[in-house]
Amino acid sequence: MRWKSRPFLAMPMSAVLAASVVPAVDAAASAERPGKVSALGLAPAPVAATRTITLITGDRVQVRNGSVSVLPGPGRANVGFLQQQAGSHVVVLPMDAAPLVTKGRLDRRLFDVGRLLNSGYDDARAAALPLSVTGSAAARLPGIKTTGRDSVSLAKKSATPFWHALRATPGDVKVRLAGVVPSSPKRRQGQPGAQAEHGVKVDLLDRNGRPPSSDEVGEWSAYSLDDPWGIYGGRPGETLQLPAGRYMVAGFISTDRPGNANPAVAGMVDTEVVVDRDRTITFDARKARRVEVNADRPSARKTSWIVGLLAKAAPNPDYTYFRWNVNMPFGAQMYASATAPSPRFAFTAQATYQEPLLRLETGGAQPFPVDVHYSDLGYGDGPRLEGTNRLSAVYGGSGTPGELHDVAGKLVVLDLPPADDLQTPERVRNVAEAGGRAVLLVRDTVGPDLEGELALPTAVTLVPEGARLRDLAKTGPVPVTTHGIKVSPYQYNLYYPTVGRLPARPVYTAREQDLAAVRVRYRGAGGDLPSSLLTETVGFGNTSGGWFVPVPAPTTRTEYFSTGSRFTRVVINPYDDGRPLIQTETRTYRPGERREETMYKGVMGPSFATPPRDEDRPGRPAWAYREGDRVDVAIQAFSDTEPGHYGHGEPYAPGCTTGSARLLRDGKPVGESDLPAAGAFTAPPEAGAYRLDIEAACDHPDWKLSTRVTSSWTFRSAHASRPTALPLMAVRFLPELDDVNQAPAGKPFTFPVRVEHQPGSTSARVTSLTIESSTDEGQQWQPVRIRQSGDHWVAELHNPPKGKVSLRATAKDASGNTVTQTIENAYAVTS
Repeated sequence: MRWKSRPFLAMPMSAVLAASVVPAVDAAASAERPGKVSALGLAPAPVAATRTITLITGDRVQVRNGSVSVLPGPGRANVGFLQQQAGSHVVVLPMDAAPLVTKGRLDRRLFDVGRLLNSGYDDARAAALPLSVTGSAAARLPGIKTTGRDSVSLAKKSATPFWHALRATPGDVKVRLAGVVPSSPKRRQGQPGAQAEHGVKVDLLDRNGRPPSSDEVGEWSAYSLDDPWGIYGGRPGETLQLPAGRYMVAGFISTDRPGNANPAVAGMVDTEVVVDRDRTITFDARKARRVEVNADRPSARKTSWIVGLLAKAAPNPDYTYFRWNVNMPFGAQMYASATAPSPRFAFTAQATYQEPLLRLETGGAQPFPVDVHYSDLGYGDGPRLEGTNRLSAVYGGSGTPGELHDVAGKLVVLDLPPADDLQTPERVRNVAEAGGRAVLLVRDTVGPDLEGELALPTAVTLVPEGARLRDLAKTGPVPVTTHGIKVSPYQYNLYYPTVGRLPARPVYTAREQDLAAVRVRYRGAGGDLPSSLLTETVGFGNTSGGWFVPVPAPTTRTEYFSTGSRFTRVVINPYDDGRPLIQTETRTYRPGERREETMYKGVMGPSFATPPRDEDRPGRPAWAYREGDRVDVAIQAFSDTEPGHYGHGEPYAPGCTTGSARLLRDGKPVGESDLPAAGAFTAPPEAGAYRLDIEAACDHPDWKLSTRVTSSWTFRSAHASRPTALPLMAVRFLPELDDVNQAPAGKPFTFPVRVEHQPGSTSARVTSLTIESSTDEGQQWQPVRIRQSGDHWVAELHNPPKGKVSLRATAKDASGNTVTQTIENAYAVTS
């Protein structure tokens, strides 16, 4: 790839406050991880794993199994993000950082997630970012440690106060990445060589017909339609030298809206620009069409809002589309335009809706509602205002002790200036000490950035009705009623793609009766299981994006899906602490379809029934396979028992999932990996008797069941000219358990047991099965009585009066393949 002037990246790219596909952890990335590899130095197998990096804004970006997601920093839930993507290389640019990048105060590489991860700056391996900071106030920035002349180290845990202070510094303060990052990838053989270059200039006009102001977002980029590695970008009005050829050019500009904290954003595309001479392109946001996605339930509110503009890339093995995504602030307006229909162009609009966790209504002679949200959007574990509460709203100024009079038991409305953002916890604490019941922050700008715990339930409002409530409270107490819930009882997942053109009126309203509805039970693991749901659509060679939504388990709710598109869902702890996750296969829903589903349905353990995730790109042929002399395994060791699900731990997260994989041939070691239940090994080509041992363990305090999973398989294998699934079996225990995966204590207990073969392998009839149980985490084992019943077995045992039950099974088939499988703390009994 060639870059001229000020390129976005030195490699392909992507970004969102949600999710877009990149390949699963690849060999190069895996090889960077310290630890064992195979005996012949082969990198560990690609496995689904979370890699996270904290940006200097305090926002955290996760890359997991083809998904990119953003967890906004404290108080930054409604900032909005621009995402650009080509394959596995990702750029995530917060909208409040974009103006500083345009001004040259921030190095764009600070948001080049793909390069940062590949350079070892993920949170699991680096607690700080190396920066070069210059300017008159550089020394006063918090969270930094001087390492050399103009060089500092920024502790990631201090990113939020650093970012807040940086935005308040004089304009001569500049920040650049000081660390080493990979250079631009070399041009691949067969790609065009050097060509004549021409100047391309892009001007951007906002919704008022003006160039972007100093505080507005202005970005443009050009993707070559002939060269998959030709990606360029610049500032509004900047001229870049581009090689001759065809390009799709996109521009983005925001327009501030007086009296509203959320801007109007326009994404505009020229679907084919022929660069055979110097050219000037003007994108005028006044010509763009309003884009909107609505749910027909009046009380529902957006929890994600993403618009995508895509260009089909020139043929290459790594990706099929260039992608521009705009991850919108919830109350922002979106506009889009495209110059002409093109088979290389695609447009997507999607949104997720839920019931607000907190609703507020004013009383009095002229009642009106006020849209509010918790300051952490529900991700944190701070205090909540649940149930129905009838309160008086009083004005508390900026929350200093001298301004708080007669606030005991009341909702205190605070009007904080931007300079006080980082003092919000202190102001809330002042309200708590004065006896206040809760706090409402009224904002006319995005914020606040928070640093520290909040002493009271704290909500934020960004809408004009919030300012109206504040003004009323200044004149005297205002009666208000709040309605708080722990989790939304529903979620709408709406996705509308269009190929070749922009719709004449890209405004969509989903009718509930036209959607598919899935009644989903989320189970705990021996107790409550704080989790988040990420729902993604799959199309155009990639997932299109999604948003983490808190779903504390156990709970049951209904999830609606637009039809004709493919969706996949992941239940995960968004703070990547290594706890196992559960993912669904990719599904297309039919109009009016109704179904039921359970997530984290015990007993969690190894499974082969659901094949690897089906994307519009080559993927794993099987969870455990041989190709040539390479044996590649990524066992889904924590899969629940629901059809179409699979689950695994998070080996790259700085948390609990640990383990290994080891391969032996004729009793001699072939190789070993320290990735839990995953590895890649080079084996001799001759036929031999193999043994594969895996282990995956989790000691997270919320993960109380299936805490350690081990399996050992024996089978025969030889050189395979094509990918061939290994003849592995898994024993699935299928008890009826409650919402936290507990069984009745002290009673006889029977449950079905099945033995599943890996699809695509040479399966044979199971000739023997034995099961044992333990109530002391495997110190002592007792045989379990089993009887065959048709195509499965039934286990009969007596549950202990308290504690947990571990299970161990050994199976053998007619071909001589065997498996011995142990699941420690497989299920709990009621206390």
